[in-house]
Amino acid sequence: MGTAVACSPPRANVCAPFAWIVPWLVCVVGLALWPCPGAGEDLTGIIGVGPVSIPRYASGQDHRVSIAPFYIIGWGERFDLDSFNGATLWVAKLGDLKLGPNLTYAPGIYRAPGLDHISARPTVGVRVEWDITPWFDVFTGAGREILVPDHGATANVGAEALYEFGSRWYGYSGARLIWGNALYQQNYFGVSSAEAAHTSYPVYSPGAGLSQFALDQYLGFKFTEHWGMVAGFSYGRLLGPSADSPTVALGGKPNQWLYGVFLGYKF
Repeated sequence: MGTAVACSPPRANVCAPFAWIVPWLVCVVGLALWPCPGAGEDLTGIIGVGPVSIPRYASGQDHRVSIAPFYIIGWGERFDLDSFNGATLWVAKLGDLKLGPNLTYAPGIYRAPGLDHISARPTVGVRVEWDITPWFDVFTGAGREILVPDHGATANVGAEALYEFGSRWYGYSGARLIWGNALYQQNYFGVSSAEAAHTSYPVYSPGAGLSQFALDQYLGFKFTEHWGMVAGFSYGRLLGPSADSPTVALGGKPNQWLYGVFLGYKF
């Protein structure tokens, strides 16, 4: 994820409609300057679908079960698409360091009982990745939400590994630290005076700060050359202004879990 245009709060609504342009201008220039992948750069990855247990609220304890996709797809050193980092088109490469525009999508979610629903929102920005080994990398990025009037911004840093062991097992492990600006914190964990008037939550206007430490661990087992099962979890520990929200203290919890089991196809 990545920021494109820096705007002061009073100008945020003016800049928002144009914030997505800069990363994709970089993308177009990069495509023009960097030759297309060779014939040896095949499309590889894992795709699957299955039931997941996800939090019903952004900071709540209740869970709900939904059917969701699972995917980790790569096209050589040009393009990556996965459930954890969204879509990245790599447009610049220096040794083992890569940079490109990134697009992620967050589905809508209720913040807490009695509070407003957060609409689904895409985030566009820039991602930088350093491939330390063929199966392990570290990354950083930043992004700004688009197509919504209350567009927050986030930044992250982390590490991930995609690996195989034996002839049938494979896995993904990842960890990341996420920061959010004041508007992002307000959108997900703040409580307005209007909301406080009809709920038990006090008014809460968080500032910018760390939002979450996240871990992902998924393992797959192949029944055949391509078909198998993928299972695992994602864990998030709310931090800073996010953890200090009354929606966490009054009926919520700082530890967030997601579990999933998927029928997977590896290619």
